[in-house]
Amino acid sequence: ACALAAWLLIRFAAGAPRIRRAPTWACGLPGLSPRMEYSATAYAKPFRMLFSFFYRPIREVRRDCVASPYFPSGIHYASSVTSLFKEKLYRPAAELLLKLSGAARRLQAGDVNLYLGYLSATLTGLLLLAVWRLH
Repeated sequence: ACALAAWLLIRFAAGAPRIRRAPTWACGLPGLSPRMEYSATAYAKPFRMLFSFFYRPIREVRRDCVASPYFPSGIHYASSVTSLFKEKLYRPAAELLLKLSGAARRLQAGDVNLYLGYLSATLTGLLLLAVWRLH
């Protein structure tokens, strides 16, 4: 309670927090723009190279050249990752599960009378098995 009271006292005594706007830090170099800064991809590249066996990165760089190959009019870059675990482990398991659920769907058509028939057939079979074991 004392800590809460102290926090409330400091909060109301200091007033509303001030928002300070400033440009991003550019390592002391003038003229840097956001396009020149590091992105998450730059930090992740060493990990992508180290684990490239598992994630199989695919890169595609296409240059649109009009007059000269030295002065492209546009560059298109595409990058994607194919996971070995997803392709070899999860996808076959998901496909098997979908096949099994399709087979189960044929058994369960949504008809209550059919479910009661399954239940009575199971109980009848269990009773016959119990009677057979007793003799």
